[in-house]
Amino acid sequence: IGMPLKYLAGHPEVVEVTGWMHGLLFMAYIALGAYAAVDEEWTMRFGAWAFAASLVPGGTFVLDRYLGPEAIETRTSTSRSASDG
Repeated sequence: IGMPLKYLAGHPEVVEVTGWMHGLLFMAYIALGAYAAVDEEWTMRFGAWAFAASLVPGGTFVLDRYLGPEAIETRTSTSRSASDG
């Protein structure tokens, strides 16, 4: 939304504000992704895939399918059965 407003409507201030917020949120995504990778014991491959998903438009929506409630339930039940056994 910001880029069309900047170039088509002549409002560069929109990009200044939204660009700063976008950068801040991206840094938070990277920090929280690193925390989740350690906490959830992700493999390096999955961590790299999660990072790559942040660079591709819509990539985090694909990643979310792997981190959604069904995936979490599967990981939890797998770890429970391993600890039960």
